[in-house]
Amino acid sequence: MILSGERRFKAVSWLYETRRENQYSVILCKVLSGLDELDEMLVLDAANLQTRGGLQDERRFRKATIRFIDNLRRKGGVSERDAVLLAEKYTGVSDKLIEKNIAVETNLHPDILSLLDRDLIPKNQAVQYARLPAETQ
Repeated sequence: MILSGERRFKAVSWLYETRRENQYSVILCKVLSGLDELDEMLVLDAANLQTRGGLQDERRFRKATIRFIDNLRRKGGVSERDAVLLAEKYTGVSDKLIEKNIAVETNLHPDILSLLDRDLIPKNQAVQYARLPAETQ
């Protein structure tokens, strides 16, 4: 099973099949074994957060960040802060951005979240709203 890099694999495979050049005959990869479903999700989210730097979509990036943090906490039994620091270490996404995503996802009123998801308000504005009490939002 390919957890990450499926498009690269398909592209290099296609190049080898069509050109039969030796430079495309070997694909370097990291092989992992003994992973459970939670491990697979961690690997996939870490790879996506690392390489796509935001997944090109605010909502998907935010959801992947939150899922990664939650899964780190479940897997390692660590605090949210420790999970954020681990996520920063393994993905390169700053702890500040991770914390903003958590605040927006958990504290922001759904109507305002919808505005963010439709690109009708900027992320920084949504973060400011998320810091306000629910009744003020």
